[in-house]
Amino acid sequence: MASAAALWAEVDDEDELLAAQPGAVLHRPAELLALCPSVPRG
Repeated sequence: MASAAALWAEVDDEDELLAAQPGAVLHRPAELLALCPSVPRG
């Protein structure tokens, strides 16, 4: 994924962010964790 639009705060340019066609649109900070790959603990 090349980009993600974080929309959980007030954003003045939401239309511009979405027009850039991000790989993901996040509405809550917790959604970011789902985009992170799991890392095995050694």
